[in-house]
Amino acid sequence: MPASAASVRCGRRPARPRFHAEASLFGFPRVMLVFCAGATCATTSQCDCEAARVFGRERPGGRKRVQLLVAYGVRADGTRQLLAFTRSTGESQAAWEGLLHDLYRRGLEGRQLELIVTDGCAGLAAALQTVYPRVAHQRCWVHKLRNLLSAARRRDHAAMKADAQAIYQVASRSEAVAQAQAFARRWQDAYPQLVARLLRDLPELLAFI
Repeated sequence: MPASAASVRCGRRPARPRFHAEASLFGFPRVMLVFCAGATCATTSQCDCEAARVFGRERPGGRKRVQLLVAYGVRADGTRQLLAFTRSTGESQAAWEGLLHDLYRRGLEGRQLELIVTDGCAGLAAALQTVYPRVAHQRCWVHKLRNLLSAARRRDHAAMKADAQAIYQVASRSEAVAQAQAFARRWQDAYPQLVARLLRDLPELLAFI
């Protein structure tokens, strides 16, 4: 079952409280949700995932690997808070809807959400359209960069990474589109499918602008 952020502070899974208002959840009027799609973590003290550390404390010394669906809230000052997580056997739409509906029932109705950030998980994208259809959906640039470089030759990594970062390190959407077009012109001949995927995903990659 999904667990609240309070479980991280105390090391156990308490009863899930209902949040009185979204502002009380984050402490700021404008917030962002970040989802780790199907994060797979070992239940050991070395794991970087807060949710997995909770499972690790429940099972001292355990080394069983579990798949977690995780939701973080990010405040206006950049700090983040673990909101919910659940064990899952996959990343289907139904699995993600279970986590999203849990957040909604606890009071996170989306009125003050500015942005939801995810990777390219199709199940999560579909679930968001069901539970939070009016909130802007931002594709994660970290995941996109990782995918771009995994499809490119190693000798092209540095140049391609710099060109891709130039797309989002701008002040306006028009500048971002211009940088994306420059990226496409440079890499189209060598990596046509890679460029096509980037241009296909560009609207969601630029949702934050």
